[in-house]
Amino acid sequence: MDGTYVFEDQDKSMTLEQVVGMILKNIKQLASHQAGTDIRDVVISVPSNWGFHAKISLVNAANLADFSVLGLINENSAAAIQFAISRNDTDPINVIIFNYGSYNLQASIVNIHLFRLKHLATMMRQKTKQSKVLRFWGTLINKILEV
Repeated sequence: MDGTYVFEDQDKSMTLEQVVGMILKNIKQLASHQAGTDIRDVVISVPSNWGFHAKISLVNAANLADFSVLGLINENSAAAIQFAISRNDTDPINVIIFNYGSYNLQASIVNIHLFRLKHLATMMRQKTKQSKVLRFWGTLINKILEV
């Protein structure tokens, strides 16, 4: 598969980046309307299992939508940052960021102290039967105990 989408009953084809760019352009218009100003700068969260080429394709699609991509961030890192910013406590805490997406199960353990984050461990598995999920947690806990 070369990443090109051909529309039915038309002589038009588009790359996957162009299709995603059109979606992002629509999102940009909606967000700009809601904010009352043009939004250009973005930070995009991506799944941690995305490789280099997938990330570059997303940046290219965002550029087609006239976004200026300031950075890409792992979904669990984004959740950890949000949690660190929103908490009022200054005591250090170890937190499991649990991301149970539609395809993958991912957990990251992060130590948060004030606004400093220290990544302790991450595990990811494709969703499968319950016994495999239990083994996933056992492996993750063993990784934590090694730290």
